[in-house]
Amino acid sequence: MTSGIVVDGYIVGGTVSRVNGSGNQVTTGPDGRFSGLTGTGPIQVVGGVDASTGQPFKGVLTAPEGAEVVTPLTTLINTLAGQGGSVQAATQEVLTKLGLPLSFDVLKVDPITLAQNGDTDALAVAKAGVMVA
Repeated sequence: MTSGIVVDGYIVGGTVSRVNGSGNQVTTGPDGRFSGLTGTGPIQVVGGVDASTGQPFKGVLTAPEGAEVVTPLTTLINTLAGQGGSVQAATQEVLTKLGLPLSFDVLKVDPITLAQNGDTDALAVAKAGVMVA
């Protein structure tokens, strides 16, 4: 089973599933976290409320299979990887083109939590996510 967090502001009450429809659906909690997702393939999130704005989340976020964080950046990575590239190459391309540190694991680390604790790389990643959202 997969667990993780949805960050475009934390998405509360979002529906998390697999893009291909395999497995179950779970809902994000008040901190944007989800757990118990089954199935295989990329992750998809729809609906819910952006906790930072209080506004309904009307978009779709995705992340490659194995990701623990779903953000606008993981959506770019998943889209590029889905066009015949590897997840690793897509991740490197997105980070490089946005001028972000290649050492930051955007598929596993919540940038908001680290940014709140003074991590400047995480702050840059969080800002980039807002810019591409």
